[in-house]
Amino acid sequence: MHWYGILGGTPAYLLQFDPAVDFRENIRRRILAPEAYLYREPDFILREELREPRNYFAILRAVSMGKTRPAEIINETGFDKNMVGKYLSVLTDLKIIRREVPVTEWGFEKSKKGLYLLEDPFFRFWFRYVYPNRSFIEEGEIDYLLDRKILPSLDRFISWSFEEVCRARVRGGIPQGIRFNRVGRWWSKEGEIDILGLNDDESAALFGEAKWSVNPVGDNILENLERKARLVDWRKAERKDYFVLFSRSGFTENLHKRAREQRNLFLL
Repeated sequence: MHWYGILGGTPAYLLQFDPAVDFRENIRRRILAPEAYLYREPDFILREELREPRNYFAILRAVSMGKTRPAEIINETGFDKNMVGKYLSVLTDLKIIRREVPVTEWGFEKSKKGLYLLEDPFFRFWFRYVYPNRSFIEEGEIDYLLDRKILPSLDRFISWSFEEVCRARVRGGIPQGIRFNRVGRWWSKEGEIDILGLNDDESAALFGEAKWSVNPVGDNILENLERKARLVDWRKAERKDYFVLFSRSGFTENLHKRAREQRNLFLL
């Protein structure tokens, strides 16, 4: 998961990492070294594809920092609304970023809740850690960058890719043959849910959380998910609710016991 969380599924990127070398050293040698293929690759691709690359880089840097709403991108970059709209449209057409709306929304294009996210995990990593820190790299401060800026926040960064993998797992189906024709995220002013699967034919909803944590997931995570599920208005009076929890480090014994007793709860 660590490799995928940084490199994504592109074979050419995955082949750059050496399985005989530890994770930290792979990042150091294969991404942060100025002569490395992965150090140069996003810059090369984008400059080939885009005019005014500096402006596009500013947009992508803002998105990588979590400025995912158009208003946030405008504030971060200082560009006007029309300029940001044009750049976002081009980046979306090139599949460098994607626009996402809560899975309960029907009007994708008209929804005012849209967020913009970098499509590829490696581009996310590059714009989050490499692009803004090139001065450290070019001055030879690679270990400082790794130990002070990258590794302390890497679990949080990888958790985004872990969530995407878990949503893909739900799209493929969960135990008992339950399928959901719409799977995505959900958010509102009251909260957000990592995974929400909807089965329109059976009025069934699957609410899920993905925890990339070193600690086992316990009852508190399930109870918080159940609370947030009550905020989702989709077919509230008639739907059948299911819950799924994904965990990097397993689950507490008490949560395992609840899963054995609750037929609508899955631990994966």
